[in-house]
Amino acid sequence: MATRIVIHHLSGSKVNRIEQFPLDVYRELTIGRDAGSTIQYDAVRDDAVSRRHASIKVEPGDPPTFKLSDVGSSNGTLLNGERIIGEIELLPGDQIELGAGGPKFAFEIEPRPTNLVARTRVMTAGDAARTRLIGAAGDGTPPSATTAEGAAAAKPAIGRDTVLHMLSEQRQRTGRIGMYSLAGVLVIIVAVGGALYYNSQRSRAEQEANAAAELAKQKDVTDQKLAAAAQEAEERKAATEKQNAELKEKVGMSAQDITAQFSDATVKIHTKWRLIDKVTNKPLYHKTVKINDDYFPLYVLTPDHGIVR
Repeated sequence: MATRIVIHHLSGSKVNRIEQFPLDVYRELTIGRDAGSTIQYDAVRDDAVSRRHASIKVEPGDPPTFKLSDVGSSNGTLLNGERIIGEIELLPGDQIELGAGGPKFAFEIEPRPTNLVARTRVMTAGDAARTRLIGAAGDGTPPSATTAEGAAAAKPAIGRDTVLHMLSEQRQRTGRIGMYSLAGVLVIIVAVGGALYYNSQRSRAEQEANAAAELAKQKDVTDQKLAAAAQEAEERKAATEKQNAELKEKVGMSAQDITAQFSDATVKIHTKWRLIDKVTNKPLYHKTVKINDDYFPLYVLTPDHGIVR
């Protein structure tokens, strides 16, 4: 039978439900209310659970190892009643609570490998009180002095005060680790923020310098184009004036010159015109008849157009 992770839900909307995940398929189980979570909780009823709350990573081996980590949840993740910071080893039989008072489930491996043992149970003062010594024969005879001394020596080690002292030291160590982790995270954030700010300022300065250079380049190109256009206009003007001067030498005064010079004078201009046939491209003449010494134009009478030349 394939080894698998078994999740026994102890409270919350999934209470008394069991989920199984084969080890040869899953390398990480994500936990939260997000729709893509491997172990998904109800978005309304399990409001103590964040969208992305925690994760269980599987590290293959003989035996395989499991790591539980909180991924930035709002209410934290508790392992066996203790809030975790960072990544911590997960063993069969451990109980995970998603936020204080939130949904709880037990972590198990089935079938459990022989070399994968559960976490050592810490005995309370009540457990120690319920322990009694019996004789070798089991008949209630008083124990030997050596046995009594061993029991007396072992009793303080598992007493209530000792357990509370151990828990207090564990909390202090966990608090110091959290403070050191927080300080390290703050240093990293400051360093990364400073680097990003420096890079952004440097990039901004480079962009402004590039923009200024591009504007200067465009201005130079525009000035060159304007200068070339002005020079071209001057050259066209000079060429036009030269052509007008040459034309004036060939044909004499222009109509504007004549108007300007002789607008106040009275002149008589003799003109003549010539009619050209568009078909033959030859000149047309009005026939005349000589009567005595004078020439008179000829006309004919047509039924459609009357008298025509």
